[in-house]
Amino acid sequence: MLDMKNEPFPIRLAIRLLLDNVSYSNALPNWSDTLVIDYSARENRISTMLDRYLAGDTPQKALEISLPKKSGDSDIWIVPSVNDQIVLQSCVSAIAEIIEKRCLDPDIVFSCRLNTDPKHLAFLSNQVNAWKNFQSQTQERCALNHCVLQVDIKSAYESVNFEAFSKFIYASTDSHPAAKILVSLLKAFSETTKGIPFINDSVFFLGNAYFSEVDKILRSHNCKFIRFVDDYRIFGPSTAELEAILSVLRVDLHKMGFDINDKKLKLGTGEDYLNAMAKLKYEVIPRSQYAHTSANITSLDVSGIFENIFACLKNPDEKLHRGFGRMFMGLLSSMRVHASFSRARGDTNLQPEGEFSDLLVQSPEALELIVERLEEYRTGPQNDWKLIWVLYLCKSIPEESKKKSELISKIFDLIDEIQQSPALDPVARLWAIRTTADRTPEEALRLVEYVHGLEYLEAGRAWHGL
Repeated sequence: MLDMKNEPFPIRLAIRLLLDNVSYSNALPNWSDTLVIDYSARENRISTMLDRYLAGDTPQKALEISLPKKSGDSDIWIVPSVNDQIVLQSCVSAIAEIIEKRCLDPDIVFSCRLNTDPKHLAFLSNQVNAWKNFQSQTQERCALNHCVLQVDIKSAYESVNFEAFSKFIYASTDSHPAAKILVSLLKAFSETTKGIPFINDSVFFLGNAYFSEVDKILRSHNCKFIRFVDDYRIFGPSTAELEAILSVLRVDLHKMGFDINDKKLKLGTGEDYLNAMAKLKYEVIPRSQYAHTSANITSLDVSGIFENIFACLKNPDEKLHRGFGRMFMGLLSSMRVHASFSRARGDTNLQPEGEFSDLLVQSPEALELIVERLEEYRTGPQNDWKLIWVLYLCKSIPEESKKKSELISKIFDLIDEIQQSPALDPVARLWAIRTTADRTPEEALRLVEYVHGLEYLEAGRAWHGL
């Protein structure tokens, strides 16, 4: 990761982080695979926006979209303009190292840690590996005959007291100028939602840091614990002692506005935990709402990604939600950007996007499921995000392949019907557009500069010339 210490707002770094990494954790992909931008012009534009926000201006309204949760409920996610996301990333990057050093104990907190690999441009370290380490540490302690209490905070981000969160940001950064802008932006973006808004990894980092206030409560009771975001594992010599701790925690957490999720509450011996873990085939994906897409594109397991996306299509109620589904949408986006770079260099080897496309086109089972999901999700607004997800997946099906397959031809017919249906969500209809106008590199560069300053729906219309 590049040095962030020598400038109050590392704008160029934030531009690269947002476009090349953090945007893959958004609820929705960017409208274009941006290969080239005018960095000097963009830096000046972001600098001007920072000045305006510091002076008290508020951002334009952001798109809100409902994402399904595994539980069957849903959450509202916010999709600001690309430039507002860069401003947000500039502010977070300006204070991230200070916050991590002051608030996050690496022996206790495994989630949302800053990337330290200089060879990998990423804001956060790989969270799948972090989750594995969290699980491994739990198993090691349970193997020492420790009893374990697993506590999950109910609707943690939504339950955050925003005033208390704001004070935490100011205090943790010595009232850095970025703190004022951050608080202003997040307050504006959460006008219709509670707590800290769901946006992307930059905000997840801040929320994860704020839960260090909960860590203080556990320390005040001399608890031995580790956590992954709001998932706490508390260890003790007996279940009776942990039951007593649980009673005290309920009271103290409630004072902060938090409640314990009793559906996920578990208490038992270390042996109980290890036996339960032994029965699980997989335990490698982080908590669903915090799934992370940072990965080395050239070393992706494309067949594994295809199998997981197939699982999303086959079992959407179980898989196609704000964590698992969003993570694989992000991976698709990152693969496509990589393929676009390959095309720009004249490289005909479009791995891994090309390999994924081949797997999809050659799977009648996957194509049949796509047909089923398109027909199902175009029936009502409750499926808007799922419909967009499937439409985005269909971008991996080459136009010319419909001549070889009736299923693919059916898919394209359905996409055309979705595009022309006035009853459907306008964002979904825009994602159903299969082709864009031919533009010279200069025209594309000018359009990208314009589009990145617009609200998400307006940006889509502008990108497609509507």
